[in-house]
Amino acid sequence: MNAKRPFQVNGLEMPDRFPSPDEIERHLVRSRQLRAEATLGVLAAARRALTPLLRTGGTPPSRWWREMRLRRDAAGRARSEEQRLYRELAAYDDRELDDLGVRRADIRAIVRGREPVPAFE
Repeated sequence: MNAKRPFQVNGLEMPDRFPSPDEIERHLVRSRQLRAEATLGVLAAARRALTPLLRTGGTPPSRWWREMRLRRDAAGRARSEEQRLYRELAAYDDRELDDLGVRRADIRAIVRGREPVPAFE
């Protein structure tokens, strides 16, 4: 706080005078113009992106969904395989894992195809 300017806080200070209603109205009008221009720009970009797709007569959304389903299904199959492999390795006892050169703590990394963290010795 400052004795001369009691509303000054952390280097931010109140203006010497408040804007007049006309100045406020000019700012509001300008902000509305900027918002309208931004909205128009977004709509124009969407139109430019969609026009070639609509001209081809195809149904791109259905292709997109089909590819997304294929990716999801492939990820699900990979996850199922990881789970199966994890269960298989976790079923071994410590002696069998030691014969394979694997620590129980390394199973998750091995299943995910990563390099196991070296053990402290």
